[in-house]
Amino acid sequence: MNQDGNIDYSQYDLQQLKEALSLINRARYPRNFQNLQAELAARTATGEVTRVLTPHVVSQAASGSANTEARNDDRPHARPKIVWAISVFQFFSAVVVGFGYYVALSGDVVLPPELRERYSAFTVVDHAQVAIGLTLNLAATVYLLKMRRPAPYLFTASLGLTIVSWVWHVAAERWGKQFLENSFPSVVLGSAIALLVCVYSWSLLRRGKLQ
Repeated sequence: MNQDGNIDYSQYDLQQLKEALSLINRARYPRNFQNLQAELAARTATGEVTRVLTPHVVSQAASGSANTEARNDDRPHARPKIVWAISVFQFFSAVVVGFGYYVALSGDVVLPPELRERYSAFTVVDHAQVAIGLTLNLAATVYLLKMRRPAPYLFTASLGLTIVSWVWHVAAERWGKQFLENSFPSVVLGSAIALLVCVYSWSLLRRGKLQ
């Protein structure tokens, strides 16, 4: 009967080595198992045979792959070019709106009569609406740039706030007819762009692009 460690695996061909590796009792013959692995490793080094993975190595490899996939899942997805375009547009719009709002209220610039009438009638609610709308848009843009899930919710909330505000002002007749006529094209265009941004951000969420 062969003693543990006495088998000469150098006499085995490749197929026999593979079969021995699959059948050997590692607990009972640990030295034979080590010698068998060493022989396979030596032949791998010489290019005679491709690497043979033991179940333990396979398990480690599978675990490492799973961990890598899990880490990759935690990473934000690559940003499409349209996300960059939306982000630049939104940040630029926020700067323009904020600066225009400041100029209109500061009195440093002489405004047309309809604009002067509008801003002079602003209440605390109006100022709050402007501040909240800008905050929602900026927060949504930051989340979109980071490819995060809150982006579509915040864009939708901002659009909803804008629509509610305009409906309320028109229904209450707080703005003059001339101002409404002059502002209507820009309102429609801005709302259409905001709606498209909302639809696109929701599509990213449905496709699993936002984390």
